[in-house]
Amino acid sequence: MRYVRLQVAEDQLSGELGLKIKGMRATEGMAMGSGLLVAHDLLEHQNGLRAIGSVGDELEALGGIWHVRGQWGELQRDGYSIHTPEQALGRDIMNLAMVHNRGIPMRVEIKNTHGHDWDDAFDEMIQVGVRLFINEMKDRDEKIDYRRLDQFKQEAKHLLRTGFRKSQNRHGDGTRVNTQFWNIAEVVDQHAHTEWEGMEYVLSYGNGRAACHEYIEPEW
Repeated sequence: MRYVRLQVAEDQLSGELGLKIKGMRATEGMAMGSGLLVAHDLLEHQNGLRAIGSVGDELEALGGIWHVRGQWGELQRDGYSIHTPEQALGRDIMNLAMVHNRGIPMRVEIKNTHGHDWDDAFDEMIQVGVRLFINEMKDRDEKIDYRRLDQFKQEAKHLLRTGFRKSQNRHGDGTRVNTQFWNIAEVVDQHAHTEWEGMEYVLSYGNGRAACHEYIEPEW
């Protein structure tokens, strides 16, 4: 079993209470309001909690999402979505393209990858993301660096493949980790909207199972 500590904290953007994974730099000032986001950071990001936040790591995480959830056709369980998984992840690619367009580097090693069984899905995600990005930039009347956009499209394809393969090497074919993901999301959701800032919980998970309980400071 693996163990992580979760701490109740105020999100500096929304002002609402949520959960932070202790020791994770990328969540400073940010708190997660759902178990799904906690499960995502733990299982679908492939380069460790301290690497989360860069454009390149987020693109690899989208490949991880496809391995853990997307290939099964279900990204969320909180209601019906009119979007396919490819379309939903395309919106994430749009947001990353906007960050990259401002000159922010990938900050990960980009390997030249070979073809992938899920390339059709990856291509659709990128096409949706780029189309939304161009429309959004035109609506904002902001300049698009098309040379940088071409670079982004090529590198995104490599990073989606890399993220999927890293997740596959780490988790296997994806069936067990899919079960693990939803079990983590379910048990964490029970504590995601607590009223007490500073409370801590211990999340344990492994072999498809998960449990989350309040952390009690030991008395010495």
